[in-house]
Amino acid sequence: MTTIAKRFLRWSALAALLAWPIPASAKITQIIVDRTTTVTATGQTIPYEALVGRAFGELDPADPHNTIITDINFGTDSDGKVRYVTSFQLVKPKDMSQASGFMWHDVPNRTSATWA
Repeated sequence: MTTIAKRFLRWSALAALLAWPIPASAKITQIIVDRTTTVTATGQTIPYEALVGRAFGELDPADPHNTIITDINFGTDSDGKVRYVTSFQLVKPKDMSQASGFMWHDVPNRTSATWA
């Protein structure tokens, strides 16, 4: 993976965390790209690739921002932190000099609510 792609991935992860609506405090400790594939679509003018991977992080239950998380104290490791893993898929131009600077962040709906 190129330096530009790594930088883009780090900034994308940071932007996703900053866009999070709940006032919790989290820290990404590691990002692993598990798979890189070429993306092709009709009408596509520049080559794109998809990076699929996992982001590992930790929460501090003692941080007042994290008190909103139910039962957070029951998930601590020996150092008092709570570890988590989240998956991601990032689609970007293969040549980052062709990137527009626009980022679309989509959060899946995890509820079973029906909206009228």
